[in-house]
Amino acid sequence: MDQPSDTSSFASRGRLNKPWLWLAVASFAVTLCANVFLEISAGEQFGNINFKTELLRAVLTGSVVTGLVWVLSVFRHRDESDGKPVLSLFLLGAGLALILFTLLFYTVENYRGKRAWLKCWQTSVARGEKLTLAELAPPAVPDDKNFAMDSIWVEAVTTQMGAEKAMTWYGDRVRAFGETNKARLFDLKAELPEVLWMTSNESGRWQLATTTDLTLWQDYYRRLAHRTNYFLIPSKPRSPAEDVLLALSRNNNIIEQLREASALPYARFPLDYASKNPGEILLPHLSMLKSVIFVLRLRTSAELQAGSSDSALDDIVLMMRFNDLIRDEPFLISQLIHIAMFQIEVQPIWEGLADQRWNDPQLAHLDAHLAQFDFLKSYTNVMAREKASVCQIVDYLERNRRDLKGAYEPLGPLLPLPRGFRENEALLNCFALAIPRGWFDQNKATVWRFYDEHVDRAIDLAHRTYSSSNAVQLSGAASRLGAAPSPYNRLANMLLPALTQAAKKFVFAQETLDFARLAIALERYRLANGRFPEKLDALSPKFLGQIPHDLITGKPLKYRRTEDGSFILYSVGWNATDDAGKVSQIPGGAPNPELGDWVWRYPQSKLQL
Repeated sequence: MDQPSDTSSFASRGRLNKPWLWLAVASFAVTLCANVFLEISAGEQFGNINFKTELLRAVLTGSVVTGLVWVLSVFRHRDESDGKPVLSLFLLGAGLALILFTLLFYTVENYRGKRAWLKCWQTSVARGEKLTLAELAPPAVPDDKNFAMDSIWVEAVTTQMGAEKAMTWYGDRVRAFGETNKARLFDLKAELPEVLWMTSNESGRWQLATTTDLTLWQDYYRRLAHRTNYFLIPSKPRSPAEDVLLALSRNNNIIEQLREASALPYARFPLDYASKNPGEILLPHLSMLKSVIFVLRLRTSAELQAGSSDSALDDIVLMMRFNDLIRDEPFLISQLIHIAMFQIEVQPIWEGLADQRWNDPQLAHLDAHLAQFDFLKSYTNVMAREKASVCQIVDYLERNRRDLKGAYEPLGPLLPLPRGFRENEALLNCFALAIPRGWFDQNKATVWRFYDEHVDRAIDLAHRTYSSSNAVQLSGAASRLGAAPSPYNRLANMLLPALTQAAKKFVFAQETLDFARLAIALERYRLANGRFPEKLDALSPKFLGQIPHDLITGKPLKYRRTEDGSFILYSVGWNATDDAGKVSQIPGGAPNPELGDWVWRYPQSKLQL
């Protein structure tokens, strides 16, 4: 007769206080010690190890082993009662194999990642490179001599960001400043965006040899007067330049305050370069700067057409002073705004040359300010900083893994995850905590190699040329990186900007700068000799120290005098083909820099022969 099974005795033999439980404790200790040992052996300092993450991993391993041991102890008793210990031995072996595989997986992945990153780090140190954003940041300057620390900027930034965030920049200056009746910088306007009747062509384009049509702006302001008194307009029309200057006069007080503050010797916004996450550094000043530049650019065109070249020169110099505020900022977005501002500033310089409004001292003054720009060097500097910034963001994400799901879409940026997993926050947090640290190091190494092998070579600073072949390789490498996602490059793919297009913007800006300086030297030669020279070599050394070459080919820029007594100066452009000075345009009339030549010339009707 069968005896009733003693279930309580059976359960008691599967209790968690069996000797097997010590294996769970041991697995916790072994996991923790192995990972710490790996970090130290790969070059990490003991004080920099993220023990919170390591402890969570060890606890997870210990918990899994504890559950597995309980199951094993239960099945082992069952097998012993049946005289068949096969299942318990199998499960015990499988459990131990799983534990060993997990430990081996983390050990190998962390070690491989740390070694890959250490190799990049050691190479950079050997070259004397700086590796953190704080090291690459521009040096601090005295507050009382800093244009960006003037009260006018304190008010503008505080209004833009709010007092709490502005205090990270200006500290107690925000409290001391209080509320005033000063105009806000971002309130400077040349137009009202909600009441527009004009197209973007009305500001003129030097690439197409077109000047600013102030009659259209005059008409705009006069029609706007029927709807708002925002801009001043005389009862009867005067010259277009006079009416435009009157309309813009509402900005005069703030512009003069800016001009007075700009006399301070330094210009540097107090960005928080010590932030652990460079992606969180606030840049509210960029949009304000561009809006101020556009107002000054239209005002300068009106001053030139009104015959006030001295005032126009002062405003151009003020615009270039705004460039100084962000010239050294180690962010690609800051440098792209720097380029955009410069391209706006070139238009009134071109218009003054086309109308022959500048005298020789004014031209020499303009050239001295333009000589401070070097966009090829800026490219090299900002790419070194961008590389460090991206790697620093990866470090931040490794230390703050819950930010992985909030920073990128789809969630779970290191592995493709099922839809249900991506929508479950608890699972995502567990997944983020389980990611080996070595994967983050591998992503940093991917970023570092990508910059070293491709990005830095797109522009040859030593020979001051753009390498189209290296740019093609850069584009191809970026495509291959995106087409083959893996845990070693997933974050790198998401953090790397559009670097091929960025390089082109720097090159085109530098070519524009070279055109402007050559055009100034040519005009100074004409004022001294009554005509333009036959060759550009005649400008050196009296009017220009060194004659720049075509950045695309490395050969001399194309230059010839025209029958109307003027000249045409051009580069062969991206297609590296001489199109005889023909400018390509996209539908709508805007210049297309991808095709045709890049040309500096003046409309014939503007010349005083």
